[in-house]
Amino acid sequence: MAQPITDYKSFFENAKLSLREADALVLEEDRLKDEELELEEAIKNENKILNDKIDETVKQRRKELIDTYDTEIKKIENRLKEVKIKRQEAREKAVKEKQEFETAHLYEDIKNSKKQIKDMRKMAKLPVICNSRFYYSLYFPRKIYEFLLLLIYFILIFAALPAVIYYFLPTKSPYYLIIIYMILIFVVASVYICIGNITKAKKFKILREIRALYDEISDTKKRIKKIKKVISKDKDDSDYNLAEYDFNISEAEKDLNDINTKRKEAIKNFDSSTRHIIADEILTAAKPKIDELDSRRSIISSAINKVSKELKDKNIYISENYEVYLGREFLDEEKIDALADIMDKAIVTNLREAIEEYKNSMEV
Repeated sequence: MAQPITDYKSFFENAKLSLREADALVLEEDRLKDEELELEEAIKNENKILNDKIDETVKQRRKELIDTYDTEIKKIENRLKEVKIKRQEAREKAVKEKQEFETAHLYEDIKNSKKQIKDMRKMAKLPVICNSRFYYSLYFPRKIYEFLLLLIYFILIFAALPAVIYYFLPTKSPYYLIIIYMILIFVVASVYICIGNITKAKKFKILREIRALYDEISDTKKRIKKIKKVISKDKDDSDYNLAEYDFNISEAEKDLNDINTKRKEAIKNFDSSTRHIIADEILTAAKPKIDELDSRRSIISSAINKVSKELKDKNIYISENYEVYLGREFLDEEKIDALADIMDKAIVTNLREAIEEYKNSMEV
């Protein structure tokens, strides 16, 4: 409860002292809050740095783990690829050897037929022109492709060649084209008949026998081609001695499957366990500094609470002991000094009159 003022000088001095103490508490509270804010920001930054380091380290360790497995997987894949290539090469060599073995007697037949043709030509004293397969296609055609070859030959002779000759003539006339066709027909027919007279007409029997030998050679080549094709397509490799390659391939494939399984398991373990261990290690190393900052923040927070309580108590004290007499308007050191000066001059007898005098002097 407010008491009557008996000593105005002490009243004014104590009022100013209380105001100064309240201002000092406000300044201290602001300073502590600024320091608390700086510490909170420092803790926030340290936590961000910590989290970034944990994320970066975890990512790097995970990548290193995967890279290690991928490197080993690549080695096994290369080994598997090399073994498969060697196996294929060995198979191709074995297939080739089998083809040669299975067709050796046929190649010998072709060789004998060619020797027989050569001996027959020599014995019959055939002209050089009779040494070509083209000759037998012209005079002894039997195969479909030979009739097609003759058709192409006649198209070139009686269609393409006249057109080319006619194109290069200095003057163009349908009669010239007719003449060209007639000349070509005459020349080609004459040459064909002439060659036939000196060969086919005189050596028909021997030429027919040679033709038959050529057919045998052609049939034998087809048999060789067929045999090689059958051997090449045969999926049974039991005759090629490839067991060692198959074993090595099987082992490499097993190793590849095992390391892929281990890779998946290692990644799973890392994601579920190892990454937390790494994070805990980094957190343990950084914890003292963060704990020290947090401890300082706690001390500052307690100091703020203490100062805030003191400030509240001081403000209540000022309100109960000075504001009730002076009013909020005069809770100011300069105004208190002005009121004290008015009271010292004995212009008034009480605080209410001093306040009225101050207000009147301010209005003048």
